[in-house]
Amino acid sequence: MSGLKFKDFKTAKLVCAVLTSTLGNLFLEIVGRSQLGQGSLQLATIDLHSLPCLIIAEEKIIEKIFKVFEKLCERKILTIYEEIGASSPEGVSLNKVKPDRRELDKIIMGEILGLTEEEQLEVYRAVVDLVRSRLERAKSVQKKKVKELNVDDLVDSVLKELEEVHGIKAKEFPEEYIGRCEYKVVEVPKGSEVEVGYDLRGPYVRIDNEKVRCSSIYEARFIGYAVLAGKTKIMVPKDENILKKAVEERRKFLEEARMKIEEFINETITDKKLREDVKFKAFKKLGM
Repeated sequence: MSGLKFKDFKTAKLVCAVLTSTLGNLFLEIVGRSQLGQGSLQLATIDLHSLPCLIIAEEKIIEKIFKVFEKLCERKILTIYEEIGASSPEGVSLNKVKPDRRELDKIIMGEILGLTEEEQLEVYRAVVDLVRSRLERAKSVQKKKVKELNVDDLVDSVLKELEEVHGIKAKEFPEEYIGRCEYKVVEVPKGSEVEVGYDLRGPYVRIDNEKVRCSSIYEARFIGYAVLAGKTKIMVPKDENILKKAVEERRKFLEEARMKIEEFINETITDKKLREDVKFKAFKKLGM
């Protein structure tokens, strides 16, 4: 309603009451835009201006509407299925409609428009049918999208977005972190599970089930990052300062990249399974 301006509070309240009624819901379903994710209904300002609305001049009727509307507003408005008491047109019955909603609808549809009970039933059925069609259409589109999506392409898109929007570019580890320096080559087994720690014999990096002894905790972390980046022959700098700098830079990169990737994926991918799949592959591609 933010796109509309009313001459006074009373008019605004009356419009809200009418739109809260089931007839109002029918108007919203007809005028609203449903080409959104998960079946959402959107109303742009231009749509609000095209909504049909009743002109009610009789003060007694307005007071009656306000009384019922205020009572209705004391509780949480539920889904249209719950409000009407049916999830299919065939299941609609006047007795199943929430009592306070039914009171408002009787005034709007019965007293003002003069609709018979059978005609009012048709309004309820139409609303339920429109909502059901919108939600089922959204589910169908979502399933189709999930089937058509290439996860690897999606991962590449996420990483490209990360670089273009946030300036976070994946660098080759360790090569692009250490530059030209003296190094030793440490050969390690290939693995996917990495753990860095200390025990009585000093620092180590565990790769799957095999421990690799290290001269310092920084070397252990450095090797761990390299293993996650898919390396088995690792160039480890002999200079401790270069080693520390590379480890710290990599840590900061991974933390920021993880946060941005999760944020981006959560906002753009609605399917939970697909979201986790893309997240896992994106992290793996970045060496997390």
